[in-house]
Amino acid sequence: PLALALQPDPRVGPVLVTVTYTVRPEREAEFLGAMDHVRGSRQRTGAMRWGLFRAGETPDQFSEVYLVPSWDEHLRQHGGRLTEADREAEDRARELSDGAPVVRHLLPAAVGRAEAVGEQVC
Repeated sequence: PLALALQPDPRVGPVLVTVTYTVRPEREAEFLGAMDHVRGSRQRTGAMRWGLFRAGETPDQFSEVYLVPSWDEHLRQHGGRLTEADREAEDRARELSDGAPVVRHLLPAAVGRAEAVGEQVC
């Protein structure tokens, strides 16, 4: 399982996942091509929304942002839903990044309260 300071109930959601990559200009075109494959993988494995954004302040930073309906759904993305092609696409994007990408899992603000499960957030 993923190591988080908060351990959400599997039904909690939606969950917003961000993955920030630092990419040198000479690798940018190849990185964007790799991310096209990552997008397809995320959508196929449960993402409701997906986007890739560039930081205006630091143009070598790209943030992948995707929304999944629940924590359980996100955990399934790491498990049996990934194909070999999905893993290869993610690995290629990571290889093109300078250093490991920074991953954040944004949970509904009410997580940690007993009544947070089933609470409508979006």
